[in-house]
Amino acid sequence: MKKREEARRILVNVRTLSLKDILELWQREIDFPAGIMERELRRAVLNLEMDWRRGELIDPLKPDDELPGMDKLVDRDWLLEFCGKGDWPFPRFWFPDLQEENRLQGRPSLRDKVLHEFAERIKRSETLGTISQEARAIEGELRAQGYEKGIQSKTIQKHIRGPYDEWKRG
Repeated sequence: MKKREEARRILVNVRTLSLKDILELWQREIDFPAGIMERELRRAVLNLEMDWRRGELIDPLKPDDELPGMDKLVDRDWLLEFCGKGDWPFPRFWFPDLQEENRLQGRPSLRDKVLHEFAERIKRSETLGTISQEARAIEGELRAQGYEKGIQSKTIQKHIRGPYDEWKRG
């Protein structure tokens, strides 16, 4: 068990992984067919280079031999964006702090939405100087999108603490 924990601790610090490595590690965590995950990862390499907001996605029936290979290297930011845009769970092997906690049934958490908004703000270079300023900005963005309930600056700070600290470290 100690070897697995040590490997996981080291893996969190790895800067890039191939799509093949991601598939192998992630497929162990979630019960989802590997073939589908492989195609989604390969298509996402192209789709994330396009403008998702305008709906410019590649043809979903594009032949597999025209997609990037599984040896394509991607970084943590790419995988974070992939998860946010595709509503995939964050892989524990690379994002141990971003996991949904077990909780009682009730109002759905906006944690994934908050993390996605933070990732988008980083991409647009709109991040602010302190975590409290950042949380207030995200709160405003979510309220503007119609999310009124369950949005509080302190909760947002709690959700983005790990990614914010990592971003500050550069």
